[in-house]
Amino acid sequence: MTPDAAAAARTRAWVTLAHCRIAQQELCALLRAAGDPEALVAAAHGRTAAFAMPQAARTALASVPQAAIDATLGWVAAPAHRLVTFDDADYPQALLAIGDAPPVLFAMGRGELLNRPAVAIVGSRQATPQGLDDA
Repeated sequence: MTPDAAAAARTRAWVTLAHCRIAQQELCALLRAAGDPEALVAAAHGRTAAFAMPQAARTALASVPQAAIDATLGWVAAPAHRLVTFDDADYPQALLAIGDAPPVLFAMGRGELLNRPAVAIVGSRQATPQGLDDA
């Protein structure tokens, strides 16, 4: 497999994981067990049996709509768009510190800024009285 084909297969596997309906903690555990995203997707499709996978996870991974995968791959192909994954140097280290960090982030722009100091603002359309006082 050429380097370009290997990179495309890896991106396709990460996109599949981004669209599957599996709890983040379970998905992370499955990724650790499989060793890499390609092996996890292959196991879900029955192409390998290197580790035990719950049937619900196998079904969730195998049933990701091809249209969703293709649309996301189209998005990733656009200039300045990319996936930032657990194994990417630009993945925010602070995000890795939480128990259920998403294995895939969709990013635009300068990925190296993801590990710089930042401020996050979370809003609510129906804030509680305490939330309004805190703000």
